[in-house]
Amino acid sequence: MDHSSKTIAGNENIDIIQFDRTHPSDFMNEFLTELSELIKGYDNLVIDNITSWQSDWFIEQGKNQKMVSQMNCNNSICGLIIT
Repeated sequence: MDHSSKTIAGNENIDIIQFDRTHPSDFMNEFLTELSELIKGYDNLVIDNITSWQSDWFIEQGKNQKMVSQMNCNNSICGLIIT
């Protein structure tokens, strides 16, 4: 998520999707909607550095002038991990 994928990029059988860090909510909604199709043919899915997404999400919410508590964000992240 934070573009730190250089360490594994280019390795055999590894595909990397870069998240939209400017619009993290929209991207995550789209990603989760398409996830069942995206993971066909794969044995594993790794979402790395979820705290980077969390930071981007807070920034996005601030730009939208919404007050968001830390607990609400943590609930969103827990929902993402469980889904």
